[in-house]
Amino acid sequence: MTASMDEEAPAMESMRWVGVDVHAKESLAAVLDPATGEISTQRITGRPGEAVVEWLSTVRQPFRAVYEAGPTGYGLVRRARDQGLDVVVCAPEHILKNATDHIKVDKRDAVRLARLLSAGELRLVRVPEPDEEQLRDLVRSREDLRVDLTRIRNRIGKFLLRREIYAPIARRDVGSPSSQMAARTPLRRPCVRARLRRCDACPRHPGS
Repeated sequence: MTASMDEEAPAMESMRWVGVDVHAKESLAAVLDPATGEISTQRITGRPGEAVVEWLSTVRQPFRAVYEAGPTGYGLVRRARDQGLDVVVCAPEHILKNATDHIKVDKRDAVRLARLLSAGELRLVRVPEPDEEQLRDLVRSREDLRVDLTRIRNRIGKFLLRREIYAPIARRDVGSPSSQMAARTPLRRPCVRARLRRCDACPRHPGS
């Protein structure tokens, strides 16, 4: 047991930590060398699943790289692992940021990822299988559409309400005759003289 721990310690000391701020067309990587404390950065042009993996293959081993989970998906980590590269993904919502970090700076974010990875302060996420990821995207897209539909309905309802156009009251018993009649009833603008008993001037409220 002691021998294996002694062999692992030099390996961890020589481990390089790489933080990659990934974007669709251009990414920025920061490499932290714990032996010297130096940090070098590299701007990578191209798709992350191709250009970043190609660049990582040139980094001297051993190293571990990390990037934030986001819209670029997990294609980068899958291709990197297929080539035997140690790449992990972290949850961005658990990364502590300064209150002054209002402006997005790729270099600063990449260096921060490298430092936090070396200190073990990142929460890593499990990389799902491609089928599982597709199912997640489908469920999330459906939920996003549902939220958008509700928001649009509320917006239209408030727009009509400001113009005194009232929609029929929605009923839960959609199969009842009353609910079917309400669904077929067109929207009507309330008569400005509806408060009067007799409204001879209005065709919708003829006098009796």
